[in-house]
Amino acid sequence: MKSVGLGFVVLILAGLLSACGGGRELSPEQQAQQALLTPPNLLEDRTRSSTQASDADIDFEQIDVSQGLSLGVPPDAGWAIVGRALIRSGFAIVESDADASTHLIRYAESEDGVGRFILRVTDRPIGERGVGSQVVVENEDGSAPPAPVARQILGVLAEQLRP
Repeated sequence: MKSVGLGFVVLILAGLLSACGGGRELSPEQQAQQALLTPPNLLEDRTRSSTQASDADIDFEQIDVSQGLSLGVPPDAGWAIVGRALIRSGFAIVESDADASTHLIRYAESEDGVGRFILRVTDRPIGERGVGSQVVVENEDGSAPPAPVARQILGVLAEQLRP
């Protein structure tokens, strides 16, 4: 009789646990968090060429500001990730718009001037997966900011986005 009772308890627990994962869709915030929690693929890393530059070797002076930063997540999740990275970096976020996938930040360009720049997260297919997004820096009027300013903002953001 004990084995029947134990088997029944195990069956009930298995049913409850299988219902916990329940197939609900993740919000963009949850998708962004999941992307940050995904462990690296160590087998893939092992097969990469040793001649590739490591993260520590990246020279942020070489960031192509016209291309922006590439993210391997959809734009809505990218927008959430970029927002958190901006906050961790200490940027003053003036306004964020999830529908437009933008963050308006205040940034001190020099000792005497403070600029306001928009970080826009846009669609950009990346690699075989075909999903991804791109972060670009613009002036408030949509024009390109000075390259050193955009490079500095993207460089600080890239540091925060490192795994």
